Amino acid sequence: PPGHYVERDDVYLYFQDYQAWQSPLKVGYGVPHKTFFGPELEFGWVVGDDYRAVHHGDCTKTLLIKCAWGGKDLAVDFRSPSSGLGNYSKSCNEDTGTCIPYSPSEYGYYYRLMIQTVNNVLGNLTTSILPPSYTSYIHQYELSGFVWFQGWNDVIDQKKVKEYGSNLIHFMRDVRKDLNAPNLPMVVGEAGQAGPVPAGNKAYKHIGIRKQMRRATRAVKYATYVMTAPFVDKVGPSFNGNYHYYGRADTFFYIGRGFGLAMVELMQDFPESTVVRNITKQPSSIINNAVTSS
Repeated sequence: PPGHYVERDDVYLYFQDYQAWQSPLKVGYGVPHKTFFGPELEFGWVVGDDYRAVHHGDCTKTLLIKCAWGGKDLAVDFRSPSSGLGNYSKSCNEDTGTCIPYSPSEYGYYYRLMIQTVNNVLGNLTTSILPPSYTSYIHQYELSGFVWFQGWNDVIDQKKVKEYGSNLIHFMRDVRKDLNAPNLPMVVGEAGQAGPVPAGNKAYKHIGIRKQMRRATRAVKYATYVMTAPFVDKVGPSFNGNYHYYGRADTFFYIGRGFGLAMVELMQDFPESTVVRNITKQPSSIINNAVTSS
């Protein structure tokens, strides 16, 4: 209706932060404010349009699963199994010089929670995730791709920057293994918050993590790196202080479009890399204890 943002009836979003949300793709969903949006909005429009064109507007639907917990790093929180345990401390006493290390179960906690979330969503598509209008005639789904967009909480620690590339390679390979999709197309979004030319005394960290990201992405087949720094506007109005790409709608719009175009290109160039599975018709509780450490 007039005065309302357009919604997609063929693209659906499942959003997991500290609670689960689900809705047709629209502004104000996948974010904590009803007038905000993240890269998933334009990403969903791009891939949704591609699916509609490829399948000639038939009954194909697109589901986005967004997992986003703020303030998390790859070195500890999303550390995947193949990286092994890290050597980091959660806090240190400057007077005594003693530090409290992270426990083994804290390493990779959010990696395991992410994998659990994706598997639970895929295992319950027709029972509790998608509305009946989506599921009455759908018998299969295609696991088509994975987008990784993160890095700020690793940039602040040079030790984490130096091992980011190795951790990212392990992460991408472990995601494919744990989702049983050995060639799953992957898009890695640049940690571009500092803009095209990072400045200041932390510039070397931003430059360093971008190099790590690019090298890691080149080392993994069916993966591509998307620059986001060119979309950062450090001169215009800021709607979120100096955080989260200044909270600018234009920045997130173009980042999402870049991710979407890159994903479409991967899927078109390597159609054999996606995975098609039959939909489970019965409720499924998959690896509900996945957040514990083995």
